[in-house]
Amino acid sequence: MKLEQWEQASNFFIQAIERKPDLAVAYYNLAQAYTQNGQILESENALQQALILIDPETDLEDYTIVETELAKITEQADQLRARAEMQSAQENNLAPDVSSDSNLDSETLLETEEDSGLTNLLNEQETSNLLRENRLTPEEEALN
Repeated sequence: MKLEQWEQASNFFIQAIERKPDLAVAYYNLAQAYTQNGQILESENALQQALILIDPETDLEDYTIVETELAKITEQADQLRARAEMQSAQENNLAPDVSSDSNLDSETLLETEEDSGLTNLLNEQETSNLLRENRLTPEEEALN
């Protein structure tokens, strides 16, 4: 199928889900269309929904298939998230640029961070972003 057709398929499955939100096969097929479109994070979300909707006691085969595909997509999604996090850190000068020298070890990275005075430093905007994304817990909540 062409990219354009996968986009149409995505729209079709989104409409199916809007009409029948408990239709696991629609989420599964939406995930397939998203994957073909290169929308890995969206595919991961759709597969998670499909997995929630499939009862492993009555449909173990489908559950296992979706679970296996979700594991593969999650691995790809984690790689994308890690890459985006590294780029964000580099843009905010929170980490040294190691893309050109992949042979740096962790000691060298620590020395570089200490030399630049960036060890354990987050700017206010980055902290706000992390809080908004629920990736950082405010101190009051962490202590309770």
